[in-house]
Amino acid sequence: MKSNLLNWITLALSVSAISYCGWIHHQLDAQAEKAVARREAKLVAEWAPTVRLISVEVLGRDTIPPSPQRLEQLSQPMITALAAFPLPPSYLPPVPSDRRRNP
Repeated sequence: MKSNLLNWITLALSVSAISYCGWIHHQLDAQAEKAVARREAKLVAEWAPTVRLISVEVLGRDTIPPSPQRLEQLSQPMITALAAFPLPPSYLPPVPSDRRRNP
C-alpha cells in the first residue's frame, strides 16, 4: 500500500514538473517574440527618416508608407523600385571562363 501511494505521488510530481516546463517554455518564447518586436519597432523608428530621405534623393519621390511598423514595410518599396532600374552592361559581372591557363 505504501509503495503504491509513493508511485502515485511520484507520477503526480512528474506530470506537474513536465507541465511547468512546458508553461515556462511557452512564456519564454512569448517574451522573446515581444523583445524582437520591440527591437524591430525601435529600428524602424530610427531608420525611417533616413530611408525616406534616401527614397526622395534616389527615386525622386517618397515611396515609404507614412508610419511603417516593420522592416519589410520600410524596405520593400525601395527594393521594388531599385529592382526596376536596368543595369548598364559595364556593371554586369564577367562570365567565368571554363578554359584554364596552361603553365
